[in-house]
Amino acid sequence: MSAAHRVEYYVTPEMTDPAVRASLASRGMALPPTLLARAGRVIWLLALAGMTYYTWSVHGSDWVVFVGSAAVLLLFGMYLLEHRYHRRLRAAFRESVARLEGKPVVWVFRDDGITLSSALGTRDIPWPTVRDLFNDFGFWMLAEASGQVTAIPADALTGPAERFLLDKARAAGAAVRPPTDTIEDDYDDVAVGRPRTR
Repeated sequence: MSAAHRVEYYVTPEMTDPAVRASLASRGMALPPTLLARAGRVIWLLALAGMTYYTWSVHGSDWVVFVGSAAVLLLFGMYLLEHRYHRRLRAAFRESVARLEGKPVVWVFRDDGITLSSALGTRDIPWPTVRDLFNDFGFWMLAEASGQVTAIPADALTGPAERFLLDKARAAGAAVRPPTDTIEDDYDDVAVGRPRTR
């Protein structure tokens, strides 16, 4: 007789931001820059513009002004495009999560694979297609060979279901990584990357 673990939960509005952050992180994308990081980029642009003007005023070469100005405009354009891309991507993720709000999501973990059912449809995921499984921002992120990444709230998994998921993923050759969130207010713990204790 094959073992099966059923996990059911309802998507809540509180899950939206952590799910979006986990999904972006799972795709190797930097999270949207903080205000401090944005200010740092503007300072670098101003420094580059200042160095261009200084070099031009000292050496009087027109090509320096052209190259420096082009670099400033290019970097500023890249900054605007990145910002716009992050906004659109986050909006798309929020919209897909919002379509699930208040509706049940059911995962069934079996010996031969996983079945995921939600308002968006039903999918079967064979264990050999699971390439990566990691816990980030309170979600277990399940990455498939096709590039599809799916989030499972860590709080929704019971001990036996979580153990079954981890064991089956490892047995299928998936890379299984422990939680990556760390204690942010304790410098020593962050430095050694110690997992957060709850």
